[in-house]
Amino acid sequence: MLELNLLPPEQKKELEFEKTYNFGISIVVIIFFLTGVVLAATFGIQLILETNNQVLNEEQIKSTKERVETEEYKTLTDNIENANKKIDFISELGKNQRSTYKLISEINRLLPSYISVTSITFDWKERTVSMSGKAKTREQFLLFKESLENSQKLKDIKSPLSNLEKEKDLTFQIEATIKEKDE
Repeated sequence: MLELNLLPPEQKKELEFEKTYNFGISIVVIIFFLTGVVLAATFGIQLILETNNQVLNEEQIKSTKERVETEEYKTLTDNIENANKKIDFISELGKNQRSTYKLISEINRLLPSYISVTSITFDWKERTVSMSGKAKTREQFLLFKESLENSQKLKDIKSPLSNLEKEKDLTFQIEATIKEKDE
């Protein structure tokens, strides 16, 4: 059977662009959904740890009344301190999740359709973000890098020279520092 494609090249390009655009939107929606799931899980874990901490505090009071300065009291105190550290860690994680969502939104806003980001890694202790991805041309990559440099949430954009070796179909890696709120 013979098939003929009678669409003009312009309409073919429009259809191809529309497919790519719809795929990109789907990826963004998935990222937002997964971020929501991670936030919900974080808050659930935090609630469980807070409940456990309350139970441990009640046990500590009972133990203090029964045995002052015993080995069991010391062990229980250590457990409570560990639980408090875990709660603080989860609380900090929750704060970072909100910041991560805002930062992903900013990167997504700056991300042109011709750039594909394949990996993003956040280090909140060092306040850095690392990205890797693909660009069709060197010029497109440089435009994306420039938009990151002009970002209100990122600074000190670092791009190795290896990002510029190829003129077409290049893979890239970028590291940046996350700005403080008052910068």
